[in-house]
Amino acid sequence: MKYLKKLVGEKCYLAPIIYEDYEKFAEWFTDIKTAIGLGDAGGNYSVESTKGFFEQSFSNNSNRFSIVDLNEDKLIGFCWLKSIGHIDRSTELAILIGDENYRGKGYGMEAMNLIIDYCFNILNLHNVMVVAYSHNEKAIGMYKKIGFKEIGRRRESHFIGGKAYDEVYMDILPKDYKGKSVVDTYFL
Repeated sequence: MKYLKKLVGEKCYLAPIIYEDYEKFAEWFTDIKTAIGLGDAGGNYSVESTKGFFEQSFSNNSNRFSIVDLNEDKLIGFCWLKSIGHIDRSTELAILIGDENYRGKGYGMEAMNLIIDYCFNILNLHNVMVVAYSHNEKAIGMYKKIGFKEIGRRRESHFIGGKAYDEVYMDILPKDYKGKSVVDTYFL
């Protein structure tokens, strides 16, 4: 078994990130379609620079997860928490469904529900923020379905393809969360 199941849903599970997957991460971040969606089309991710990112991730942060298809045990993406503030009980979340064959099929929604539940019910956080670009309407729609609310915009801060887009800041509190708790299943 390559991946260890940490949080399990019906379609996918979150597992501790595996160092050897840095090449897949570099491949996904280099794909122009994926990079545009992430707002990082100008980024240049070599296998070596991504390897360095993974080395840093393994040394100082355990809240980085692989998103794995439950039936095939296949890596389909990543999600991670940035800068957890334990005093303020807040964090920023990022997600990527890198394998485009799994996009638009509910895997991102389920992975988001798993990690939001983890934030609120395991890490005892109170505020989780995401940032999306206004051209990424699918991501923004998914965040809203989960319960995220828009808290502000940085207007026309992202310029690509001759057009300016906003950075959209959204957050969620436990009272806004519309998903079911995986943690509750352990106490039934």
